[in-house]
Amino acid sequence: MRPAALLLPMLTLSRAFRLPLAALPPRASGSASCLSSSAPANPYLDASPLPPFSRLSPSALSPAMTSALSSLSSSFLSFASSLPSSPLYDDVLPPLERLRLPAGRAWSLAGHLNGVRNGPELRAAYEEAQPRVVKAFAELKQSREVYDAMVKVRERGGLDGPRARALAKGIHAMKLGGVGLDGGEKERFNEIKQRLATLSTGFSNNVLDVTKAFELVTEDGAAMEGAPESARAMWAAAAGDGASADAGPWKLTLDGPSYTAAMQHLRSAELRERLYMKFVTRAAEGSGENDNVPLISEILELKREAAGMLGFGSYAEQSLSSKMAGDIGEVTELSDMIAAKAVPAAKRELAEIAAFAVANGGPAELKHWDVAFWSERLKEDRFTLKEEDLRPYFALDSVLDGMFGLLSRLFGVSVSRAEPGEVDVWHEDVQFFR
Repeated sequence: MRPAALLLPMLTLSRAFRLPLAALPPRASGSASCLSSSAPANPYLDASPLPPFSRLSPSALSPAMTSALSSLSSSFLSFASSLPSSPLYDDVLPPLERLRLPAGRAWSLAGHLNGVRNGPELRAAYEEAQPRVVKAFAELKQSREVYDAMVKVRERGGLDGPRARALAKGIHAMKLGGVGLDGGEKERFNEIKQRLATLSTGFSNNVLDVTKAFELVTEDGAAMEGAPESARAMWAAAAGDGASADAGPWKLTLDGPSYTAAMQHLRSAELRERLYMKFVTRAAEGSGENDNVPLISEILELKREAAGMLGFGSYAEQSLSSKMAGDIGEVTELSDMIAAKAVPAAKRELAEIAAFAVANGGPAELKHWDVAFWSERLKEDRFTLKEEDLRPYFALDSVLDGMFGLLSRLFGVSVSRAEPGEVDVWHEDVQFFR
């Protein structure tokens, strides 16, 4: 079964900008094509309901953001300066969302592709544009004219639930964006936001690079004994032409599906240990140019500094200001309550796994890389059921049919699959559903 992804491009957003759901483009009517007949020269600025993924080249990103951000800047200045003295809701939030949509959509597409189709050219283009994007949207959040207009709308009152909620979230977002800062403090705050964006991207790149760089090729058939056929086929496919599920060679990587299957099924404790140690030390101290430890330290310090500038005692307080939990004490109380229940149960389960391992020729003392393997053996023994036996019931098509059937029964929503080639996608394995 090939890994597949669902096409949800407009909900996959970058860290630097979160596109509100209200700003999503309407669904197309008539033709299913994602390309507009009047599509602009730059595909990132195409306002068609579905993105033209096949035309989103790295070279088009920088000019797209230059154009979109320039248009955003001029339009926003005009909008902010023309706000009425006694604004209504429709004078502020809806036009603000429309102003942000083109640049936000283009950057969302870039962030999505940088996550699912990362490569040197796209990474360079993304990192070149990122400072300009962060600066542009910081300026929007720091507009006193818009903030004051939102406050006046709130003071006027009379809004229904959704509008009142959207307004409250907008005001709070501007506060967290530094609208109350001035002078040198504002300048320093913006420097921090730029640096945090750079550090965050660098952190992700380091983990991705180390993950992609590692591979472990083995021809040890004994290590594969008992591993599911699907796992051996996956590792053989990774090894390339000439490899087979039964005869190998097999290539193990740190990608989720490969790593998880290896931890659960590889009989060789030595191979499991090598994989485990590489996995838990990805981009760790001593990783050279991919070392994330200095980045983590700087990120923590900058977040602490920025939170203090906004009047919070810590970044945790700032984060919780827009979440359900009231304060740090509530989070700690919940964590302690869960730990009180979960830790004793986890210890009992671990002891049970350890005893089973010893009784079946395993090590006298379980190591971290042993737990998943012996846990699987215990489940197989206790329930006389192997993971592979369940696979036919959880094939992708079967799961989708079940999920879509449930949607139909509960909500009267019907879901249909687009034909291959009918919708532009970023990879041949991507499927699109209406």
